[in-house]
Amino acid sequence: ALPIWPKKLNALSVELMAELSDALRAAERDDTVKVVVLRGNEKAFSVGYDIAQEVELGVSTAEQWHAGLSNNIGLSMQVWGLRKPVIGAVTGWCLAGGCELAMACDIIVAGTSARFGEPEIRFGSGPVTLLMPFIIGQKATNELLYTGDVITAERAAELGMVNRVVADDDVEAEADKLARRIALT
Repeated sequence: ALPIWPKKLNALSVELMAELSDALRAAERDDTVKVVVLRGNEKAFSVGYDIAQEVELGVSTAEQWHAGLSNNIGLSMQVWGLRKPVIGAVTGWCLAGGCELAMACDIIVAGTSARFGEPEIRFGSGPVTLLMPFIIGQKATNELLYTGDVITAERAAELGMVNRVVADDDVEAEADKLARRIALT
């Protein structure tokens, strides 16, 4: 399992994204790793990119924004393209870049507390990878991206965004059980 992301509801800071990217590369190279499980903590899988850090770093030029967006897209695409199955174990908030990171996983096990969405739409921003239409279809994507609404785990399952919904206390065990089954151990 990759590290738990405790700070700022697991906002995807530059440092955290680099750490996760390194861990994914290590998992891909390690023949003993058969399945990767991404999990946050009980309060949040991730609330997305650390905008406060972008402000703090003074991101303002087109080149800086391009580099940041490339980094953001790169992490989701690294998960999407990993040669080993990736299971997202999601409880709590799973928003914006965190939602995209979860959607890049091959399978998602969600707790009943999980909430998914791209609320940054309401503030003039938007998803950088736009995986949603491929996962849940165009009409459902239109509704979520036009409104910025956040949906429950149950609604996400109805739309095909998550594979199964279990009690929050069972998410880790369910994801691990599924990982062992996939790894044939």
